[in-house]
This record gives sequence, C-alpha cells and structure tokens, in this order.
Amino acid sequence: MKARSWTHLSLILPDSYHDLITGQLATIGFSGFHQDNETLNCFVPQNQWTDELRKKVQRLLDRFGHEFPNLDLHFGLKLVKERNWNKAWERSVGIVHATDK
Repeated sequence: MKARSWTHLSLILPDSYHDLITGQLATIGFSGFHQDNETLNCFVPQNQWTDELRKKVQRLLDRFGHEFPNLDLHFGLKLVKERNWNKAWERSVGIVHATDK
C-alpha cells in the first residue's frame, strides 16, 4: 500500500488563538491538528492541497491578520509522508516505571 502524503501548514501564533483558527481551517478542509506551544501544526492530505485551497488559506490568514492587527502571524509549508505517529510517540516517551505507590 502506498503511503499517503500530507501538506503540513505550521502557524506560529500565541496559543490563545489556536482554537479560533483551527475551527476556520477545519471548515476549508484541514483534518489534523497538533498544538505545540505557540506552533499550530495543521494537516491536509497532499492530494487536496490545490491552488484553490491555497488561495482559501491565504484569504483566511489575511482576514485573521486584519481582525487581529497586533498579532505577529508567521507560517510555513512542507510535505510530510504518513507514518505510524503513535509508534513514533511511544518511542519518544521511553520507559515509565510504576510502583505500588
């Protein structure tokens, strides 16, 4: 089976804005989100990343910037291959020692 690829949009903005912009991105097609401090990682299947969707994202970010003019919003794009994210997370956690207490 061929691995899927995803377009990864990373937004750098205060985490207090994450929920607001996540809802707006979900309505235009983004289906995966991961918050990491002031970075909001947003994912859409690569085959859905069209010129039309790119324009929708740009308009959304422009509106967001006009609505919150003091916000210093930065973003980046990259392509990522699908992998078993749970397995990768489990490896990063390491061993947890449990006791009776």
